[in-house]
Parts: sequence; structure tokens; C-alpha cells
Amino acid sequence: MEFEWSRQKSRHYFADVAIIFDGPHYFEEDSTKSESREQRRIAIGMVTGEFTAVIYTDRVGTDRRRIIPARNVRKNERAKYDQGKAPA
Repeated sequence: MEFEWSRQKSRHYFADVAIIFDGPHYFEEDSTKSESREQRRIAIGMVTGEFTAVIYTDRVGTDRRRIIPARNVRKNERAKYDQGKAPA
């Protein structure tokens, strides 16, 4: 899987953020906005020791994943993770 991203939309370093998908435990769900033309997902997990949310979209017909922003998790996102909804 290849990754692409915009440096201007993320406070985290790209190499750090991409590892969230390699981790054994992360929570993922749909994050598509009603006005959006593309399907977006959110992945929540640990990146460099901090809970991080990564919003991304998979590029149709390619092996590329575009990371839109990466940021610290919100309280409600952390609660979902803590409730055991992350894959074991």
C-alpha cells in the first residue's frame, strides 16, 4: 500500500502516521461527510505513544491511500476505542 498526504493538513509526520495501519489494535469506521463525493474512513490508534485519529480515503482502482488529516483523538473517539471496539 502506498500513501499520499498533504503536509499542510497534518500536525504529525507522515512516516509516524502511516504506522497506525500496521498496529495490532486500531478502531476504524466510516467518516464520510454528507457533502463529500468520496468515501472517508477514520482510524484511531497509537502513533508514537499518543492516541491519534487518521482520516483517509482509499483511491479507487489503485493501491494508494490518501491521508487527509491526522490529529489527536477527540474524547468521543477515545471512548469508542476504550469501550473495546478496537479489533483484538
